[in-house]
Amino acid sequence: IWAVDHGANVINMSLGGCCGYFEPALRVLEYAHENNVTVVVAAGNDNRDTGTMYDGYIFSGYNRPISVAAINSRKNRSFYSNFGWQVDVAAPGGGQNDSPVNAFCRHCSILSLLSSNSEFTSYPRLILDDEGDLSRYLRIAGTSMAAPHAAGVAALILSLHPGISPATMRQIMQSSAQDLGPDGFDRHFGYGLVRADKALNLAPNDVITLDLTMPYGVNGLLPRIQNLAIEGTVRGSNLTRWILRYRPHGTDAWTVIREGANQIRGGVLARWDTRNLQGIHDLMLTASNGQKWFTLSYNIAFPAPPPPPYLFAVGRNGNVYLGWIPSSDFVGYPISSYNVYRGARSDNKTLIATVNHNPLVGYQT
Repeated sequence: IWAVDHGANVINMSLGGCCGYFEPALRVLEYAHENNVTVVVAAGNDNRDTGTMYDGYIFSGYNRPISVAAINSRKNRSFYSNFGWQVDVAAPGGGQNDSPVNAFCRHCSILSLLSSNSEFTSYPRLILDDEGDLSRYLRIAGTSMAAPHAAGVAALILSLHPGISPATMRQIMQSSAQDLGPDGFDRHFGYGLVRADKALNLAPNDVITLDLTMPYGVNGLLPRIQNLAIEGTVRGSNLTRWILRYRPHGTDAWTVIREGANQIRGGVLARWDTRNLQGIHDLMLTASNGQKWFTLSYNIAFPAPPPPPYLFAVGRNGNVYLGWIPSSDFVGYPISSYNVYRGARSDNKTLIATVNHNPLVGYQT
């Protein structure tokens, strides 16, 4: 927050932890985004999936920042680098041999301004002492070395295109990345190796800017309602088509929410019936300019259904009165129908009535 308030345009962060939702992380990332500040984060050094902001790493598992994985000098994923759905790009992070064995060789790690008096001298092979120079510096490895490469590219882009949004910045960096691994996006390298030369040859009008604004509630969850408004931006000089879709996280079962060809800037992209959704989902917004598809992927989650209401029966004057008392978190989930049974035991009962709810006239048998 201090950096945003004091004029930062790009923020690089090599911090975080595992695992789970952390409200302050969500709020500070949203604050930076709202103030047009690009945030770049290190993916982490545990050789694990970054996960989502509900079950993964703080901050690399969150939606807003540009998450950076590490590669070695062979352009392979560094053995320690985290990976996953939230990785955007990769950058040089050092390490070698694709395993921890002799991984921190001097010539294959990243030159640091840390001196030999720092805590990292536990790795003596990393100390540089060329030609007897007594002012020794270190070469070290990690996604904390990779993220500044990406942040530096972001700063170069801003020097050519002052004031561009973090959403446009993401698309320029993804579109200019050198593809590594399987064709297109993959979980190890994201969209590929950051390339400053290619990024500086792209103008904001060369990409489609995509952005989403989520109505986060308690614990970052989205409400289960009939018409959830998904707001965002789809704009570009050559926009031909866009698609908003979702799937349960970890599956390939995509469902289209809405598609169109119109430009939208900070408006409602779609109204989405989320009443039957629960758990973590992937939300993807893609758009085409007729030559290339641009993508924005978010993780979102919905709460589990509330507990059922407390049911009771009261006998009076030969009549039986049935009722229920909903729990406090049952508000917004009206009972659409109920059945009435007669019997001495739950395994020996007879249905005597089905009552349906009509929103205009109430409950009817």
